[in-house]
Amino acid sequence: VAIAAYFASSAMVQTVIYQALGAGSAVAVFVGVVRHRPVHKAPWLVIAAGLLALTVADFIYNLYDLVFHIPVPFPSWADVSYLAGYVLIPLGLTLLVRTRHGGFSRSSLLDGCIVGVGVGVLFWVFFMAPSLRGSNASLISQLVAVAYPIGDVIMLVAAARLSLSAGIRSVSFMFLLAGMIAWIAADIAYTQLAVLGTYYGGHPSDAGWLIGYTCFAISGLHPSMSRLSASSGEHQYPRRLTIALLTTTTLLAPVAFAADVVLFGGRQDYVIVTSSALLFLLVMARIGGLLKTLDGTVLDLRTQSRALQTSLAEGERLTKELHHRALHDPLTGLGNRSLFFDRVEQALKRGRRRGGSIAVMLLDLDNFKIVNDSLGHLAGDALLCEIAARLGGSLRAPDSVARLGGDEFTVLLEDVADPDVVEQVARRVLQALTEPIELESTKVTVGASIGYVFCKAADMGVGTDPERL
Repeated sequence: VAIAAYFASSAMVQTVIYQALGAGSAVAVFVGVVRHRPVHKAPWLVIAAGLLALTVADFIYNLYDLVFHIPVPFPSWADVSYLAGYVLIPLGLTLLVRTRHGGFSRSSLLDGCIVGVGVGVLFWVFFMAPSLRGSNASLISQLVAVAYPIGDVIMLVAAARLSLSAGIRSVSFMFLLAGMIAWIAADIAYTQLAVLGTYYGGHPSDAGWLIGYTCFAISGLHPSMSRLSASSGEHQYPRRLTIALLTTTTLLAPVAFAADVVLFGGRQDYVIVTSSALLFLLVMARIGGLLKTLDGTVLDLRTQSRALQTSLAEGERLTKELHHRALHDPLTGLGNRSLFFDRVEQALKRGRRRGGSIAVMLLDLDNFKIVNDSLGHLAGDALLCEIAARLGGSLRAPDSVARLGGDEFTVLLEDVADPDVVEQVARRVLQALTEPIELESTKVTVGASIGYVFCKAADMGVGTDPERL
């Protein structure tokens, strides 16, 4: 509404509306800082100071023109305030980019410099050089005249760095970027119109500044501004848009050269050549940094891969160890009750298919409690381990031995032709156990009671509980 009213009003009302929007944008950003309490306040306060400096510059300019009715001197204090705004706003955006990256970002700086050099050479060919060519103004006037397009380039660099930065792209981010684009577009239009001598107060190009002020105000007042300065906490590789923008920017030097040749007879060769060389160096530095980052990422991935492989190997080892513990006696290392019954069940299945027979022996040590009580539990454990070793040495290769618990052991015999084979194995076991065992300088002799069952697997029904044997 204010923008529409601006173009429908007299010069004095236009001035009031313009000043109100400028001052209002600075106040809006300050109010947003107070209300929404962003993580980092400094970038926003610097931006507000820049907007205030531009408003003060307009006020000084209007004092000369509308109040004192005298020509505005050039340069004047208004120019000082204008140029201060051109420094403060990019400085605020630079601080904002720094906080979004969590510190200094070399890649972001290089991206901004590439855009700045590429656009700067165009500004030189179309705006700076023509304004200086044949000018009789003083040196200070020429420097101030050139400072304005340089300020636009600096603002464009800051806007480019913000647009390419890592972090969230909220409503506040979009309006802040839109305000920068609108402001720069209005400045470019004003500069071109001023060179041609066709600019006047209330020109349609003023809409860019009015829109810029409005976008700055909305950006500062929107609640998402509180998160805009928060660090993203992660590295962000160049997106396709970033790569396309940087690639297009590097082509601006040849475009500037062609325009200079066609329009001005190639008078700015040395500037364009220097800019091209600088662009080349900046692009090479950017590529080198990207390759270094990629190398670091690959190294991190390799390190993480090795750590993952180590973790998987350790997990596999622990799984096997847990599985082993679940199926084996922790003292003797023999299979436990669960493993033994599983082996019996599998032996019955094989026996049914092949028509074989199996036998299960149950062995109970004699006098084990006496040894355990007289010599202690450690001696009893050592006795059980020695018994387990002797049982393993007395059996056939395909046979299995397990400890059921306490002093009870079981033996599974597969492919047994007749009960005589079982009795032969039982005699070997008893013979092995009758040999003395030395425990704490004391020789101990233990016996055992053995019982067994012999059966044909085919006679056992499917689903027979192994414990029945």
